[in-house]
Order: sequence, then C-alpha cells, then structure tokens
Amino acid sequence: MRKDIEKERFENKFYEMLRLQRENLKEIEVGEKYFGRQAILRIFEELRLLYFLTKDHLESWNKTAVGKIAAKPLDYRSKEITEIAYIFLFYGAENVMDKSKSLRFGYSSDFLVSCGTQIITLRNELRRHERINKSYTGTLFKITNYPNILTEQGSKLAHYFRHLFQAVTYVTTYKGLSLSEKERYSYLKILRAQLSNHEQSLLYFNAFHKQGKYWFSQGFFTKWKMIKNIPFYLHDFGVPPEEKLSEEIKKKEGIENEEVIQMRLTEILDGMIVDVI
Repeated sequence: MRKDIEKERFENKFYEMLRLQRENLKEIEVGEKYFGRQAILRIFEELRLLYFLTKDHLESWNKTAVGKIAAKPLDYRSKEITEIAYIFLFYGAENVMDKSKSLRFGYSSDFLVSCGTQIITLRNELRRHERINKSYTGTLFKITNYPNILTEQGSKLAHYFRHLFQAVTYVTTYKGLSLSEKERYSYLKILRAQLSNHEQSLLYFNAFHKQGKYWFSQGFFTKWKMIKNIPFYLHDFGVPPEEKLSEEIKKKEGIENEEVIQMRLTEILDGMIVDVI
C-alpha cells in the first residue's frame, strides 16, 4: 500500500512536469510570428546560420591575421565554433560584443566583436529586404526576414531547458521509490517522446555551452539516451553527435574497444548515421 502511494506521488509530479514542459514549449515565440515547435525550428535554423557565418568569419580572420601582431590566428575547431555560435544565439550579438562581458566566454574578445559586427550587418541588411541569399564556407542560405531575427534567444530558451533538465534529474535521482534503471528509463522515454527532432537537436547543441554542460556530465545523453532517432541531415554542422558521444563513452565508461563503442553508439542514437569510428 505504501509503495502504491509513493508511486502515485511520484507519477503525479512527473506528469505535472510533463504538462509544464508542453506549456513552456507553447510559450516560446519568435518574431511574434512563430510559436512552439515552429519557433524552435526558426531558432535551430538561426543557430545553423550562425555556425556557418562564424566558421566563415574565422577563416577570413585567420587569413588576414597572418603576419600581423595585433591579430593572431585562432585555433578554433568545430567544438569551439559550435559554442561561439550558440553564445551569439543565446545572448545576442550586442551583449557578446560588450567587452565587459565578452571575457567571461573564454574566447578572443576581438574576434567576438568582429564576428558580432558581421552578424549585426547581416541583420540590418535583412531589415531592408524580405529575403536574401548568402553563402558561408560554400553553404548557401536563403534567409527570409522576420521580426527580431538574429537577436538574443536566451530569454526564450533558458526556462525551457532548465525545466527539462529538472524533469530528467527528478526521474533519474528520485529516492522515495525503489525504481530500477529500466523503470526510470521508461518514464524518460515518455518525456523524450514529447520532443521534436529540432528540440532534441537544439538540446544537444545547448549542451556545448557551459550552462548546458551537465547534460553531458550527468550522462543524460549516454546513459539515459535523451536524444534518439534524430535525422542525420540536422547535423550537417558542428560536432556530430556520434563523435561527441563516442568521446563521452570513452571518458565515462572507460571503453576503448572501437567495436564496443560502435555498439554503444548504435544503442544510444538508434537510427542516426554512426560511421565515424
């Protein structure tokens, strides 16, 4: 009887958190035009654009920095470019360019200011046209203008991701009921099923920023598989999930055998292309 009461208490809170997660999604809006999952889609597209813009600007920066004392070439790889793009998405170019704040990001403040200036220039150009075409590192973007494009999205995303993190933490750490890992995972599958492909993809890239790093450190992607069955074409930029998660498997599970890692990746991602090992 006591176990039944405790299970009911656990499930009541879990399903309430599930309801609040749906409500949080509905409240996300972009440009007073897109809401919920459509807003998430636009935010994801902005992140993809920012990644290629940042990568393109880095290549130009390093070419012009050769032989100059004031500007040194920067050895930023996909991981760093991903985080820089997410920083611009989350905080907005103006806040990132503020040198009193930019130092805390751990990247060259001069580069952040230079890249932010290019983002603002693009945004101003978009305000004069309904749509424009741009190419960054050979990738073509057909960008349609809408209100507040390429401005900070952190105020919309912070609460959404924070509550999602709390829901996962609640299930994985609940002490009042003796739940097996299999039972805990069954609840997390219900939670994950609420997330669209773009929500899962954005969640993955959010974890590269320092505020989202605990998604990796707590094993929420590897042990608890909170991203799964994401179409591979959504990851044509940044660090591919199979690459990052194989790194996490080696680090957290101490696995070095490549065949075993391949099996774990297939188990975790199920349906994503995993051919990097």
